[in-house]
Amino acid sequence: MSSCSILETGEKKWRNMGTLCSSTSGYCQLLNPEWEELASKVKGLVKVAYWDTEKSGAAPRILGEIRGTPTIKLLRPKRKARTNKQKDVVDYNMERKADDLSSFALDLMPSFVERINGADDFEKFKKKATKYGLPMMLSFSFDRQVMNELKYLSTEFRRRVLIAHISFTKKENKEIFYKYGVRGQSLMVEDPTDTDSGESGQYAVTFDGKWNLHRLTSFFSEHALESEVTPKPTTDEKVTVDKKEKVATEKTEQVNTEKVTVDKKEKEDATETTERAKTEL
Repeated sequence: MSSCSILETGEKKWRNMGTLCSSTSGYCQLLNPEWEELASKVKGLVKVAYWDTEKSGAAPRILGEIRGTPTIKLLRPKRKARTNKQKDVVDYNMERKADDLSSFALDLMPSFVERINGADDFEKFKKKATKYGLPMMLSFSFDRQVMNELKYLSTEFRRRVLIAHISFTKKENKEIFYKYGVRGQSLMVEDPTDTDSGESGQYAVTFDGKWNLHRLTSFFSEHALESEVTPKPTTDEKVTVDKKEKVATEKTEQVNTEKVTVDKKEKEDATETTERAKTEL
């Protein structure tokens, strides 16, 4: 198994599950086949990495305390963070078998898919999309669960599209199905401004293809914004930033004042020394 850093790319992407091992450890060697099978099971959805403590040295600080090898950890973006760069680190303490490892990784996949429960929820969803100018990606399903592929795409395209999961199992959603003329599983993208200028779904583009990650990613890439929409800071965040800037300004002024005081004192001392020398002469 090739050795690589869990954070080697320095990218914003969340999908990291890593093991810290020593190439000379018998326990790590026993884990290797399970780790390779895990990589196959979650291919494309979770990035599986391996850190060799013998060759690569100390693990990145973000992983916290490492008491022994093998140690297995999962990194995922914080739900309320403004970017995917801020991560939570979750320790793995279950059986070291590929099935258990894959269940752990997939169950903890972050999801920014918004679940719709009726017309009011859908209106709020449309208002949010309109506010940020985000295309609406609407996933109609007869399943209550959100597909892992959509969870993955919700992170990859975070703040470039807004994704809704509309389940037919919720009776409150049946009206939305009828309005969009949907009778089964369907995925469509719609500009939120189009819903104000016509009937629901009139200008929507429907995904027509096999529901696999590759084709879905292409559909998302075609219709998502080119760059992320950055939310404006909340009032509390703005107050915090202003406070920090004020403290920094006060510190700068204090340093400048102290420097002026020191310069003045040095000048006075120099003048006093000169005058004393003249007196002695």
